[in-house]
Amino acid sequence: MHRFLLLLFCFSTLLVACDSGKQTVPVKPGPQVLTEPLQPVVMELPSEAVPVWREALPQKGTLVLMSIHPFLQPIEAERADAVKKLVVSGTREDFWKRGSFYRADPLLVPTEAVSAALLGGLFKEIVWVFPNSVEPEQLSLETFRKQLVEAKFLTGDESGKLTLANGVFTGTVRGVPFRAVHPKTLPRIDGPFALHVDLGYFRGLYQGEVKTPIYDVLHAACQALKTTSWRPQIVTLSYSTIEGTVSHDVRFLLSNFADILRDPKLLEQMPASWAKRGEAMYSANFFLDQKVREMYQQNAADNPKDAAAQYDYYKSLFEQKKIDEALKQIDMAAALDPGYGAAYLELAQIAETDKNPQIAEELLTKGGNFFAINPFIDYYRAQFLLQMGRIDEASPLLERLEKLPWSQHYHPQMPKGIRQMADYARNPQPPQGTPVKKG
Repeated sequence: MHRFLLLLFCFSTLLVACDSGKQTVPVKPGPQVLTEPLQPVVMELPSEAVPVWREALPQKGTLVLMSIHPFLQPIEAERADAVKKLVVSGTREDFWKRGSFYRADPLLVPTEAVSAALLGGLFKEIVWVFPNSVEPEQLSLETFRKQLVEAKFLTGDESGKLTLANGVFTGTVRGVPFRAVHPKTLPRIDGPFALHVDLGYFRGLYQGEVKTPIYDVLHAACQALKTTSWRPQIVTLSYSTIEGTVSHDVRFLLSNFADILRDPKLLEQMPASWAKRGEAMYSANFFLDQKVREMYQQNAADNPKDAAAQYDYYKSLFEQKKIDEALKQIDMAAALDPGYGAAYLELAQIAETDKNPQIAEELLTKGGNFFAINPFIDYYRAQFLLQMGRIDEASPLLERLEKLPWSQHYHPQMPKGIRQMADYARNPQPPQGTPVKKG
């Protein structure tokens, strides 16, 4: 009889476990942030984090997002099913291919990352830690409500139900509990959760070297995180620089933050190259131009494997109008960290403004070596080549562009623009007296 009751109890327990589905899957706490070493997953765009969150949390958990933007841009109903399918089953490669505006056929953009995750049912709560320089008691509920409605992050009904207490706005978003938290009131997080930190978070806390030296900003943010004793199941980081959302000039900050997460001892003992960069940035405010140039040059020489040090020196050379030397330096930086390859695209824009299509096209070609997935690079290359009469070089680019499945939602005008360029390439009609170069 006792044996029968024991079997019945075990069977009942099994039924309960099966009925509750994913909620019964035990999740082991991760390392304690900035106390124990951990390995963050570092990516270029916030949208790339979605499949990482899904893989790390076998049951619904909380997303703690530290960012200047909540990535809650709404997703239109006509795209919802396709986006949900991507969230539920898409690979990391799928999100890289379709999670950016700078693709022929994107399904979502980085500012929709959290909206997509909610659409796919990944989280039971969103906690948004937003950078803010005012004290928690100075926050305004009415201003915050207005800002979130105007940005369409919340509906009017959701916004109207927000409350504010002790530096925390509380409400719901898309039917899920939502908290927006001041950096000085970081909360306790119960249950499994993912922590995502975007570079824009630090940028939002920065108010210039004199008022808030940039490494002081990083140190203070890390200390605040350390006091939480958080143990997330996964930590993801995004640069948000390759699309120009955040400047490449502060890309180093997220790289340094990742280093500190991997080795928390760095929080107490800053590497010499970081200290040198911080001193140079601070000195730049006091008209010590020559000293700053020498510091960047020395830092690059002393740290040949440090991509940020090479980039800093590139910027210094460029400001001195030593263009040839600067280009060699950005080559070094991009070879060490391909994310810096987007600097070529910025330089191409400068060359275009200076009405130098040849240099612009050459710089775009270099940038394309790092971001071949971005079709707009070839589009603008083709434009510049046509301007220069180099028809034979533009034509293959246009042929490839014509075959791409351009999104009617994001890029409805692209097929027409490409077709017009291709028609011109097939039958160029230059102004009288203008030669057409073939190759």
